[in-house]
Amino acid sequence: MGFWMVAGAMALVVAAVLIRAVMRGGDPATPAAAFDLQVYRDQLRDVEKDLARGVIGAEDAARLRNEVSRRVLEADRALAGGATPDSAPQGATVVMIGLVGLILAGSFLAYERLGAPGYPDLSLKTRIAMADEMRKARPSQAIAEAQVQPDPQAPTPDPKYLELMVKLRAAVAERPGDLQGQMLLARNEAALWNFVAAHQAQAQVIAIRAGAADAEDYSALADL
Repeated sequence: MGFWMVAGAMALVVAAVLIRAVMRGGDPATPAAAFDLQVYRDQLRDVEKDLARGVIGAEDAARLRNEVSRRVLEADRALAGGATPDSAPQGATVVMIGLVGLILAGSFLAYERLGAPGYPDLSLKTRIAMADEMRKARPSQAIAEAQVQPDPQAPTPDPKYLELMVKLRAAVAERPGDLQGQMLLARNEAALWNFVAAHQAQAQVIAIRAGAADAEDYSALADL
């Protein structure tokens, strides 16, 4: 509950700042006309400097004075009339408020569906300790195999295939050191979803190969 209160308060503060900025539209204490007026006056001084240095002629200087003076008068009238930066249009304000509300609602909904509300923060030390406890409490291979229930999606083999499997098992039992036979047995037991028999046969494959067993053999054993 505390998390939602803090997160909600922070979201509302950010939303209020965004909406206030849109509604203000600008700083009414410094009208745009005042900045324009200052720029135009600077331009008039620059015209006089350029004329004195010979950069422009008298005619160009007179033309520039007239143009800038006209802009000075317009800016001065706007400033005298109390012109200030317009606030955001009402439509834009409504749209902004709607977008902010939509983003906030979407964020909370996404976290509620995909996140973990109420789940406490876990330090790295705590996570390592939890992983150690899970590792210690895990069942042995034999216990895990005993707990496995028959899978209803297991394939239904052809009766002739099952007859061949009976013969293969008998042949491998007679010659447990036959590498090819153990490999066939592991592969076909896995095809029947008899994974216990399959991993036992694969373990025999590794034992027969001894030091020649490679990473692929051990990967197949772990998978089974």
